[in-house]
Amino acid sequence: VFGEGMPSTVRNQIYNHQKVAAYQPVTDFCYGLDFGYNHPTALVEVGHLERSVQWHEIIYQSHLTPSDLIDLMIQKGIRKTIQIYADGARPEAIAEIQKAGFRIKAVEKYPGSVKEQIIKVKSRPLVISSESVNLLREIKSYKWSDNNPDEPIKAFDDGMDAGRYGTHGLIKGKR
Repeated sequence: VFGEGMPSTVRNQIYNHQKVAAYQPVTDFCYGLDFGYNHPTALVEVGHLERSVQWHEIIYQSHLTPSDLIDLMIQKGIRKTIQIYADGARPEAIAEIQKAGFRIKAVEKYPGSVKEQIIKVKSRPLVISSESVNLLREIKSYKWSDNNPDEPIKAFDDGMDAGRYGTHGLIKGKR
């Protein structure tokens, strides 16, 4: 199903509107960043692709300290002038990345913000690059909680969170 770029129909699945395609470079983009240590840190390029939003996995790696992440971002050619929207749970990491010269800001969290951001992602066609193996794996199991239908299950969602932060920032910036 995913190899053909077709959505699946898993019960409670959050995103079922995505297509899979080879990565296409875009000029209008930002990054979404979800911090991790024991679980992966995920950095996702989120860009406008015609009328769609494209997610492309840049970094997906566990056991990264903020300085390791900065080194990896430099190694991967992340431009310091492109906005990064990050999980605000790690203000010390955000401050360290800012000191290294990157444009990074915390995504505001408040009751209902996760669902609001998911609705933004679902408001546009979503293309996930075929090279983004971890995003493709995660999206299959990214489901609504049975206990709280307004919250996703908090497991194997690092790339999903990063993509959501970037999409929220990209769309918000276009208003």
